[in-house]
Amino acid sequence: MVAIKISLALLCLGVAAKDYHFDGSAASNGDGSVSSPFNTLTGVRDLHLSAGDNILLRRGTNFTQALELRAGGSATSPITIQPYGDNGSARPVVAAQPAQLSSILIDSASHVVVQDIEVTNRGDNKTARRGVYVYAKDAGEVKGITLRGLYIHNVEGYMPSTTTGGLPVGKYANASGGIVIEAAGNSTPTYFTDVLVEDNVIEAVGRQGIYTWTNWCRRDALAQFWYTLCTQNWYPSTGLRIRGNRLTNIGGDGIVVKGHVGALTEGNRVTTFNNGSGGNNAGIWAANSDDSVFRRNVVSGGKTTKDGMSYDVDHSTSGTVFEYNVSHDNEGGFFLLCPYDKPTRNFTIRYNLSVNDRARVFQICSGNLVGGKIYKNTVIVGDGLSPQLVTAPKGLSLDVMLADNIVRKSGAGRVGWTLDSPQFNVTRNAFYGAIDTYAGAVGSVTAAPGLAAPGLRDPNAYRLLTGSPALGSAIDVSGDARADFFGNPTAAHKNLGFYSGGGTNVPQWISAFDDGSLSGWSTTGAVSVVADPAGDLGKSVQVAAGGTLTRAVTAAPSLHLDARVRVSRAGSGASVSLGTHSVSLGGVVPADVGAWLVLELTVTAAGASAVLDGKPVAVAAKTGGSGVAIAAGQATLFVDDVFVRGTMATSNGIITLRRHDLDNLRTFLTGLVVVHHTSCCYGGPGDGPYASPLAATASSAATAPLLYLNAFDQSFFMGLFFWISGRVSAQSLRRADATSRTRWGFVRSKLLRLGLPSVAYTLVVHPAVVVAALPRWTLPLVRRRLADYFATVNGVKGPVWYTANLLLLDLAAALTVPNQARRSSSCGAGESAKEQQPTDRSAPRRLPFWYDVARRWGWVGVAGASFLVRLRYPVGATIKPIALQPCYAAQYIFAYAMGFASLGLEPTFTGPFAPDPAPADRVPSAAGRRLITASLVSLASLPLIWLLPRLLTSGAHSAPHAPQGIEMASVLGGWNLYALLHAVWNEASFVLVGPALMAYFEASHGAAATSALFQAKDSYGAFLLHMAVSVLVEKALDALLTSRPFGALVNCAAWRASGMVVMTGVAGALNVVGSFATAKFLLSKLPVLRRIV
Repeated sequence: MVAIKISLALLCLGVAAKDYHFDGSAASNGDGSVSSPFNTLTGVRDLHLSAGDNILLRRGTNFTQALELRAGGSATSPITIQPYGDNGSARPVVAAQPAQLSSILIDSASHVVVQDIEVTNRGDNKTARRGVYVYAKDAGEVKGITLRGLYIHNVEGYMPSTTTGGLPVGKYANASGGIVIEAAGNSTPTYFTDVLVEDNVIEAVGRQGIYTWTNWCRRDALAQFWYTLCTQNWYPSTGLRIRGNRLTNIGGDGIVVKGHVGALTEGNRVTTFNNGSGGNNAGIWAANSDDSVFRRNVVSGGKTTKDGMSYDVDHSTSGTVFEYNVSHDNEGGFFLLCPYDKPTRNFTIRYNLSVNDRARVFQICSGNLVGGKIYKNTVIVGDGLSPQLVTAPKGLSLDVMLADNIVRKSGAGRVGWTLDSPQFNVTRNAFYGAIDTYAGAVGSVTAAPGLAAPGLRDPNAYRLLTGSPALGSAIDVSGDARADFFGNPTAAHKNLGFYSGGGTNVPQWISAFDDGSLSGWSTTGAVSVVADPAGDLGKSVQVAAGGTLTRAVTAAPSLHLDARVRVSRAGSGASVSLGTHSVSLGGVVPADVGAWLVLELTVTAAGASAVLDGKPVAVAAKTGGSGVAIAAGQATLFVDDVFVRGTMATSNGIITLRRHDLDNLRTFLTGLVVVHHTSCCYGGPGDGPYASPLAATASSAATAPLLYLNAFDQSFFMGLFFWISGRVSAQSLRRADATSRTRWGFVRSKLLRLGLPSVAYTLVVHPAVVVAALPRWTLPLVRRRLADYFATVNGVKGPVWYTANLLLLDLAAALTVPNQARRSSSCGAGESAKEQQPTDRSAPRRLPFWYDVARRWGWVGVAGASFLVRLRYPVGATIKPIALQPCYAAQYIFAYAMGFASLGLEPTFTGPFAPDPAPADRVPSAAGRRLITASLVSLASLPLIWLLPRLLTSGAHSAPHAPQGIEMASVLGGWNLYALLHAVWNEASFVLVGPALMAYFEASHGAAATSALFQAKDSYGAFLLHMAVSVLVEKALDALLTSRPFGALVNCAAWRASGMVVMTGVAGALNVVGSFATAKFLLSKLPVLRRIV
């Protein structure tokens, strides 16, 4: 009855959701139905909206009214504003009237999604103007706002900003810009949680690009001058994520975070800012915020020296981190540090790249700095530039460490210092070229740093060459990141600069074109060297429509081509080739037209792969190709920074293709499987080839912890294996589709890597395990045991049930999933063979409805299916040929399918309890707390699940005090509440603990493993061998403990109470080490095995 009521309630909710249609071209105002739409947006604010309702704007139509929304949805059913109609038509346009300051206003409403709309707001730059205004006044907590895939342009707001008479105009309160988020009011503390601003294109707006502000800002750490700008005590917003946005031609600041804790700003590109505002503006920065993280952003083209630098750690901040960012060609410089009268505290600037930033590398305003770290950055200063490396007013206390950086100056000009603070610690940096000596510097390296291709703007140009004095020269910095800019583990090579990998080879050739020469190149059509079209330092090549540019390369087993390209029109048909492998630029989306994009094309004996602007793209075969060939197609193409080098791990500074976190998680899960099976030997539930006689000495209560352990890890560890395998198989299948017309190569690989080990293990390894488990080894006993084994073998044995079932899932995917190459060719040649992307970068990269529903609620269906299956196949029952326990089959299929589908949609397994992880979840400590909490909830609820039916039926006084009081057969299967609750608990634990564990590895173990023993490449071998290793270890321990010296130990009360748990821990650790060591040894000695496993 309860289930029926819930179903009816959900049905009612589904019916209640309503679509309201708006058509700007309709002759009359209708009733909002699809056949009679509204023709004006003025009535949106008066609609009686409910959770899940949709405001639908017809594509290809314009609205000259502001859209104002004051009603909110729910966490699972937001109010959504989005287009409807012909997908081939232009997105709907919302353009406010002159009297309306904001084209789209979200007023104090929670759980709202605005996506795929074009927004503009013309003006005279003398009044406030906003594209999208998220505003809340005296509203308390406002949460769950998503702004995605918007095209916002020509928002002509107030410039320059002023604070005449203490009243802010243009920024602060009532700011102008593309996207403005403001918490206002004076009576009820107001703040935002979980605001997401992603994949928007913002062009030609003034003054701000993306800007946040709060009136709830006063605290002890606040700089005094802001007390005239905001009036209420500190109530910060949390959970802000600004990612994947493209901002161009911004009148003032690009992206500004104010009044937040834990904001994450990543993967954004800001090109040309501070463009005519007349004020002080920077590219991306934070003020009056704590624990802000800025990573993987690219900022260039900042104008004037009124600030004009890429990044800024401003006043009233603590715990700010800037990492893995790129900055180039900004007139104001690289970084601003601006504390004013209250110290800026505990900031970190690491693993960033600055190329040809002009006036100042680091500028410090008046005020003190406390606990600052600037380390392992690479700074390149080109010809004709004379910036100050560090410039600060006199007499400041600057507690800052400047260490392990590379600063290289070339050509005319000189780098200077304006710094007198004795607290500013300059230690172990590489200073090369015309750089003034700083008297306080210690341990400086002045030899050429050995950069691969200095002077270019491609991050790959700044890997270190073999023999570089920067290799292995760094000092240790407390709290260092685990990975460098490229994803290399920082512990492996303690280098200066932002690269922590090993030494690389000198490129075959480098073409920067700054000398105006095309030496080494052959051309057809109109090809010329011109000034950089973006106004950056140096020159570039302009290839007119129909023109080509070619250059020979020396043949080698593997090559890697880097080039920066800038297309002038989408769908131009431009291409870049290396030998017989070609990448089309025809799929470059409108948002990236006119922007410099880095292309990496790698060719090895095994095939070719490519990355454009941090996203994998398809590589096509080219007949008769040789060397490097660049063709403009039907429109002008600009080319710069071309070089050919030896192959290395593909990394682009925006996305690291190798998922080290998944590698490390797979290694961990393999160890967990080994410990799980070890517990079976010592009285834990489950079957194993060997049962220790010591288990008979333990009480039933002593093995209860093993029961909990096995039930707990069984709920998630194999599901995670299938999720990871599904994602890897999806990538392999897409790569196969991109390089072959058939999928036989994919199938053949799976038969080799999964099918062959399954057969070999069943026929060779498992019989050896069975023999090893015998109490004694005599020839008759061994023969009889082997005869019995082969006479009764009826399918795969031992752990290869997993490989056999994974093979079936992979074969099903190969037969049923549409060919990715055909889909790519139908959508545009620039789509990825590995990671599908939208054909229009300005369109939203949102999750498909079915996927979002599946990740949130799929586990409920899995739990139901598991319960029903247990009616016929209780826990422990198997389908013999493939040794699959049907009770878990639904979870495994669900996990594989979600992992397969996740490629191109989201980087990790999210689940229903944290479907959109907050930035804090990427902080190791927060991710660790989340994992501990999830595990404790799962473990604590397990005994309740076992006891609840007894409590409901017999009353609390007759409830058993331990799981042994329950008839375990009821838990394992059958039409009873025990079995139902256990099925629900199992799947709830999977979607609770699994995502938390994956998030923890993403946050804390995202770099390549540094352990010599525990490597992902050996984990498959360890998985296949662990049964054999474990039996030998466990028998050896039993022999030791049953010998005379230990007889008293195994018979004492303490042993009977805890011995099996201790033995599981000791033997489990030895089994894990032994399994990985054996696998590593065999795979190193037998290369043929390495090719398989």
